[in-house]
This record gives sequence, structure tokens and C-alpha cells, in this order.
Amino acid sequence: MRPLVLVVSDSRGKKFGDLYQEFQDGGNRYEFDHICVRGAKINDLIEPTIERVKDEFSKRYIIIKLAAGINDLTKKEIGLANITPQEVFRKLTYFKTCVKEYHRRSVISYCTVAPANLVAQQSHAVSVGRYHKHRSEEELRRLTGILIETIRDLNENINTSHKNKQYGVAPQIVALHKPCLRFKGKPKLIPSSLSDGLHGTESTQRTWMEKIIKAVNTEVDELLKAETNTQDL
Repeated sequence: MRPLVLVVSDSRGKKFGDLYQEFQDGGNRYEFDHICVRGAKINDLIEPTIERVKDEFSKRYIIIKLAAGINDLTKKEIGLANITPQEVFRKLTYFKTCVKEYHRRSVISYCTVAPANLVAQQSHAVSVGRYHKHRSEEELRRLTGILIETIRDLNENINTSHKNKQYGVAPQIVALHKPCLRFKGKPKLIPSSLSDGLHGTESTQRTWMEKIIKAVNTEVDELLKAETNTQDL
């Protein structure tokens, strides 16, 4: 039975489904599906993911990539949430625990979190009439710097979590933050990578999806190989 690949995301991944259809890189080796919930925090994605996987055949393997976390770190009012990277990481692990209760043969891993540009985010929100308060650019730049540091710590936890194999598969790190940052010395935001301060430009979203597909293809190969070796015993 072909494994199911399920990408779960907030609105940053809104084009992942269409981009996968464009790339068509999986061939017939696996089925692809995508859950996208606008404005979702990590916990908001647990129920729709469970609804998608709970009725799948118990012996079918499911590879789940979770691309979320920025909405846990920031506020709709353009600012930072009162939360630590460790607390956000615990939300990621809680997602994994909850979903595995409904489908044990799930290989679940987390994409790293890309930063946001709070200056551009406020500018866009004001321009479309969604936000009328104004914080100074100096203040928003300071908060963006803090956000980047917080995300760096969170992503270190995410990278470490991928060291253990699941069903013979070593989950691949999908580094969604890399197209959005320069790494010479202290990480610095690349403003042109984000269209409104939050969502990736078309080019960035394509890069994100290419990274996900590359990781998934490697994991599917390992999963099918491990399954074949088990059957041969």
C-alpha cells in the first residue's frame, strides 16, 4: 500500500497543494494531501490532522510534515507573544503525541520556522485597513530582531528532534527559514523573501515546497526500503 504524505500548515503553506501538483515529483510511490488553516497556531492543527488520518488503514504509513509556529510566536496586533521557544517546541511535540494516538504508523516531523518582518507586516496591515495602530519602525525592528533570535533557538530544538528514526526512517530537516535569512555573522532578515512581512513570495514558497518534496522523497525511499527488508525476514 502506498504511503500517504500529509503536509500540515498555517496560511504560509496555502500554495503547497497547487505547487505539488505542478511539480508532480512523487510519481506513483505515494499519495499527497495538504491541510492548510489560515491563522492557525500549532494546537489549532491537531483536530483537522486527526480527522484526516484517523480512518486510514492502520497498516498504512503516513509521513506528516508540520509547517507551523509563527502564529504562536507573534500576535495579530503586530508584536511578539509572551511565549518561549521551549514552550512552542512542547506544542510541536504535543501535536505529534496527539496524532500518533489515532494513527501509530505516522512518521511526524517539523519544518523549521521562518521569520517574519514586523515592519512590513504592520505596513501591509495598515494599507489594507486591517490594522490602525502604529508602532514606530525602530520598535518593530527591535522586536523583529528578538523574534529572529527566538526562532533560532526554536529551530535548534527542531533540528535536534530529528535525530531519532521512526519506523526505520530518519526524518529529514526541512529548513524553511534559510531562504529568508542571511547567515554571515548574526542572522539577518532578507526582506524581499516575504511578500507582506509574513507570507513567502511566490519564489520563496516554491523554494519551501521544493525543500519539502526533496525531504519527503528521501523519507519515502527509506520507508519503502525498511518495509521491504521487514517483509524479507
